[in-house]
Amino acid sequence: MTEVVPGGSIGVDVFFTVSGFVITLLIMKEYRAAGRLCLGVFYAKRLARLWPALLAVCAVVILGGWIFPLSGWAVRKPTQFRRPATW
Repeated sequence: MTEVVPGGSIGVDVFFTVSGFVITLLIMKEYRAAGRLCLGVFYAKRLARLWPALLAVCAVVILGGWIFPLSGWAVRKPTQFRRPATW
């Protein structure tokens, strides 16, 4: 796939750089507003903001797997996922 879209791995670096910047900015903003930083409250706010999107994605994935069960995972037995002893 890298031949089709060269430099695609740069997107990961950009994502982590931007998200680190945003998190640092939010931490600094909360510290300036309250005069202190409570990480529990900070992460609770982030969780409250991201939780609905997480539930929506999980619902879409479960619904899609239920409607389009082409992968065959639903009919496999747990023993079929084990590697052969020769590996």
